[in-house]
Amino acid sequence: MKRIFAIVYFLTASVLYAQDWEGEWSAYFSYNEIIDISDGDDVLYVATDNAFFTVDKSTFEMEKYTTVDGLAGEDVVSGHYSSLSDVYMMGYENGLIQVFDAQTKDVLSVVEIMNKATISGGSKSINHIMEYNGDAYLSCGFGISVYDLDNLEFDDTYYIGDNGAQVEVNQTVVYQGYLYAATSEGVYRAIVSNDNIIDFQNWELVTGGEWTGIVSVDGKLVGTYNNRMYNYNGSSFVQVAVVWAIDELRAEDGHILVTRDARTYIYDTNFNLVFSILNTDLTEYGRVNYNSSFLEDGLLYLGTAEDGLLVLAYPDIDDVIQLKPDGPYYNNAFGLSVIKQNLWITFGEYTNQYNPTPPNSRGVSIFKSALDEWVQIPFDSLLGCRNLANISYSKNQVNEVYISSYIDGIVKIRNEGEEITKYDETNSLLDYIVYPTNPNNVSDVRILGTAFDSDDNLWVTNGYVNDAIKVLGEDGGWDEYSVYDVIEDPFTDLAYKEIVIAPNNFKFISTSSHGVLGFYENNGSPLVRIMQDGEGDGNLPDDDVRALAFDDNNVLWIGTIKGLRVFYNFSGFFTSDNIESSQVIITEDGEASELLYQQWINDIYVDGANNKWIGTADSGVFYLSSDGQETIYHFTTDNSPLPSNSVNIIVANESSGEVFFATSKGIVSFMGLATTGQETLSDVYAYPNPVRPEFEGKVTIRNLTDNARVKITDVAGNLVYDIESKGGAVQWNLTAFDQYKVASGVYFVLVSSEDGSDVQVTKIMVIR
Repeated sequence: MKRIFAIVYFLTASVLYAQDWEGEWSAYFSYNEIIDISDGDDVLYVATDNAFFTVDKSTFEMEKYTTVDGLAGEDVVSGHYSSLSDVYMMGYENGLIQVFDAQTKDVLSVVEIMNKATISGGSKSINHIMEYNGDAYLSCGFGISVYDLDNLEFDDTYYIGDNGAQVEVNQTVVYQGYLYAATSEGVYRAIVSNDNIIDFQNWELVTGGEWTGIVSVDGKLVGTYNNRMYNYNGSSFVQVAVVWAIDELRAEDGHILVTRDARTYIYDTNFNLVFSILNTDLTEYGRVNYNSSFLEDGLLYLGTAEDGLLVLAYPDIDDVIQLKPDGPYYNNAFGLSVIKQNLWITFGEYTNQYNPTPPNSRGVSIFKSALDEWVQIPFDSLLGCRNLANISYSKNQVNEVYISSYIDGIVKIRNEGEEITKYDETNSLLDYIVYPTNPNNVSDVRILGTAFDSDDNLWVTNGYVNDAIKVLGEDGGWDEYSVYDVIEDPFTDLAYKEIVIAPNNFKFISTSSHGVLGFYENNGSPLVRIMQDGEGDGNLPDDDVRALAFDDNNVLWIGTIKGLRVFYNFSGFFTSDNIESSQVIITEDGEASELLYQQWINDIYVDGANNKWIGTADSGVFYLSSDGQETIYHFTTDNSPLPSNSVNIIVANESSGEVFFATSKGIVSFMGLATTGQETLSDVYAYPNPVRPEFEGKVTIRNLTDNARVKITDVAGNLVYDIESKGGAVQWNLTAFDQYKVASGVYFVLVSSEDGSDVQVTKIMVIR
C-alpha cells in the first residue's frame, strides 16, 4: 500500500510562499552561467547558477526572475517545466525546491529535504527532475522523492540501494512500464505502477557501475557510464558511442543530445552522430564551456558556463544568436564603486586567506543607471591585469578609474575603456614579490588598498614587500615608504586590504596580521605605528582587520574577523601613549553587550546620514545608527532578497539613496536613506504615492536638506508624524506616532530647512 511521504519521511510539511520584494529592492545578477534549459511550450525556462529567465521562442524576448521575485539565490542544479500544471520547478544543491507558478508568478519554497537532519548536506542535491503522470520524480543524493504537482506536496520516497540504503540518483526515466534510475552504484529499476514500489526489495539492479544519465527515445533506453553511451537491448546495456566527460544526457525532438565541457553531440535514434559542435567552431565564443542543450524545430540551444544561451540553426554555425538578460560578467563581485551615478564592478578574487591562485581573467562591468544599460570592458583589453579588486577615483578626475590587481599591479581606465594603462614593476615603484627561498622566482605585484587624498595623490598598498606604501603623485611621479619598523618580515602579513585617509592626511591601513597600520609622511620624516589586539596594544579583538571607515564625526570604525571597534583619537595616533580602540556597548533587554561581538566583518560603509552599513562574512548586513546604538535593519537571506549572507562590499548612490550589496552569489540593492542632504528643498517628493492597499513598507520622503524638519498631518491639520532628517531622506511607517495605522486619505508633508528659510509642501495619498 502506498504510504504518504509526509508521514514516513517528514513528520510535518514545510512550504513557504516567498515574498515579492520588488519596489524596495533590485537585483543585478549575472545570467552568463546556464545550468539547465527546460521546454515551457511557448517559452524556454533557462536556469542560471542562482536565478532563471524565460525566452519567448517566437520573439526571443526575455524576462528574468531573481531573489527580488522570491527565488532563494542558492546554487541551482536542475529545472523542469510541467505543461500539465503550468509550473516551473527548480532543484538546488542544498535540497531546496522552488515551484514557480507561471500564471500568478508566485514562488513556493519546499524545504523538507533541505531541513531533513538525517540526510547529510552533501546528499541533498536535487540532481534531476522527471515528470510522469502528474508527479515529479526528483533524483536526489539519497534516492528518489516523488512530488505531487497537482496538490503541491510530497508523496513517496524510494531508498533503492543495497538493503534500502541511500544511494545517489543522477537521473530517472519511465520505460516500458519500469522506472529506471541511473545511480552511483548502477542502473536500478522497478515497476512504476507497483503500489509497494517504496519497498527496496521491489527494485532490481540491472547493471553495476557509476551511471550518470538515462533517457528513452523512439522506443529505446539509453544511458551513460564511464565516458560511454549505451543502449539497453532488453537484457543488457550495449555500448553505442564513446563520449568523454559527459555532463548532460537528454532526449529532445527525436534525437539524443550529449553535452560535455567544450562540445555538444547530436545523435539520431540509430546512434548515428548527425552533428557535433566544438566551442572553437564558434568564432566569437571559442572559450565557452557547455552545461546544457536543447533541440527543437531545427534550432539548437546551447547553455554555456560563461556567455549565456547561444542559439543556432544547425548545421549552420555562422549565425549565432546570444540570449541572456543584461547584467554583470559574474555574480561574485570583489569591488564596487558608484562613479557619476554609474556602478563599477570587479570580480577578484581571493580566498579568505588572500590566496589569489589560480588567478582569474575577468573584465569589468559598468551599470549606467541613467540609461538602464550595461557596459562591459572585456579582460582582453585590460593589458593582462588579473584578479581585479578595489576601485578608486579622484573626485576631480572622475573619468579616470584606478583598479587594483591582486597579482598584476594597477590598471587605469580612462573614459570607460577608451584608454587603458597598466602600472607594475616595469613602469612604477610597485614591487613584485621576491621569495626568500627562491630569489630568482619573481612573481606577482599584489596590490589591494587604494585611495585618493585631497591633493589627488593615489595611495597604494603593496603586499609582501618592505616598501609597502606607494604613492602616485598628481604630477605622475611615484614615491614609496617602508613599514619595516613595525613589520620586519613582509611575509608575515598576507594582505593590506584597505587604506583610508583622515582629514589631517594620516593614513590607516588594514592588515591581516598586525591590526591597523598608521602612516604619515611627516614632511620627509615618516611615522609608522600599529594598533593591535590586546589591552594596552590597541584593544582590537583580532589582528586580522578587514574593514576601515571614517564617519562624519572623524571616528575610525574598524572591522575585524572577530568583531568591531571604534577609534576616537586619530589625531594623537603617533604622539599619544594611549591609542586604545573602544567597544560599542549596547543595551538589549536591560543587558549590556558588545555590538557585533565575534562577527567577521568584511566591509563598513558610512552613508549620507552618518549611519553605518556593515557587511559580514556569514550574518548578512547590519544597518546601524550613527553611534551604533540602534540596529535599524538586519538583512539576511531569511528576511530579504540577499542571495547570500556573505557580503563582500557595500556602496551607495548617495544621490538616489540606493545601497548596493555585493555578496558571494550576486549583487542586490536596497532603496534606503543613504542620501546626502540637498542644497534646497525644491525637489522634495514622496514615494510610493499613492500608497495602495497591498503596500506593506514605509513611505520615503526624499531630496531633503540636512537637518530638515518633516511634519505630516491629515487634512484636518492633526499631526501624525514629526521627524528631523539626518541626510537627504526620511521614512514614515504610515502610523500616527507608531501607535496605529492611519486611515485612507490625503496627508500633507510640510518640510522646512534647518533655519526655516526654505519651506515646501507635498501630499501623500493613502488607500487602505
